[in-house]
Amino acid sequence: MNVLIGVSDESILKGGKVSWRGSVLENIKLFFDLDQAYELSGEIGIAYFATSKNNTKNAYEIIVNSIHYDGQLLEVEFAPQEMLNVKSVDIRNRAQRFLRGRKVLPTDKYLPYFSIVNEAEFEKLKSNISLADELKLLTEKHDWQTIFQKNGAS
Repeated sequence: MNVLIGVSDESILKGGKVSWRGSVLENIKLFFDLDQAYELSGEIGIAYFATSKNNTKNAYEIIVNSIHYDGQLLEVEFAPQEMLNVKSVDIRNRAQRFLRGRKVLPTDKYLPYFSIVNEAEFEKLKSNISLADELKLLTEKHDWQTIFQKNGAS
C-alpha cells in the first residue's frame, strides 16, 4: 500500500510534515482505516498539490518517514524525493477514479488530503499515460470490464 498526500504549497512539501485534525481528519476517516496507518512508515508515496492555484505543478515521489495517529490528529513526516513527470491535477483525478472504481470513495466525494492506494494503482499514478491513451489500449484489447471500473461503474 502507498500513501497520497495533498499539500497546499511548496513550503509544506519542502518542510516534509503535514497534519490534519477536526473536520478534515473526520473526512479522511470516512474512507480509510487509520488505526494501522503507522505500518506505512518507510513506504514510498506521492505528494501532490491539492489547491487549484498549484494543481498544474508536478507531483513528487516521497518516502514516508513516520505516521502518527491518535484518533484526534493524523501527522505524517516525509522526505520529498524526485519530481514526477505527472501534474498534480492528474494524480488527484486518477486517484479519485481508482478509489471510486473500488467503491472506497463515493462518486459525489473528492479525494481526501490523505489517501491510501494499492501498488498497482500507485504505479499507474506515476506513469504519464493519459486516460484517453489508456482507454484506447483497453478498447483495442476489448477489456470492457476494466473500462467500466475506471469510470466508477460496477
